[in-house]
This record gives sequence, structure tokens and C-alpha cells, in this order.
Amino acid sequence: MEKHIKIDGLKCRHCRNDIQDVLMTYPCVEWVQFEEDVLILTLNEDMKDDEIIENIENCGNYKVVEIKVAS
Repeated sequence: MEKHIKIDGLKCRHCRNDIQDVLMTYPCVEWVQFEEDVLILTLNEDMKDDEIIENIENCGNYKVVEIKVAS
């Protein structure tokens, strides 16, 4: 399963690395990658959107704008 997450506030590679490091600690997360301001989260099982939002927004001055499940 993939979730595409649009994030406001990403300014540099360091910002992306902080988010990636936090999300990769979850066993359900297989891969994290970025395409500009969109995080592509590959999961081996579902992760609740609220949990994703909380983890991203607690990393810094970021705002999750939208989460879509990729088809």
C-alpha cells in the first residue's frame, strides 16, 4: 500500500531526513521517499492517517495538507 502525503513547510534535505527517520521506526513502513513536497510512504500494512500526521507535524514546523491512498 502506498500513501501520498502533501506536506507544507519542507525546505531542505534535512527536513525530509528528519521525517524519514521517524517514520522508518515503524515496522509497517517499508519505504519513504519524497517527490518535491509529497511524501510517498510504502506500507506493508495500514497505518492510521492520524498517526502519520502526528509524527510528521511533531518533527518540526510542517503541516500535512492531504493524504491519498495510491491506486
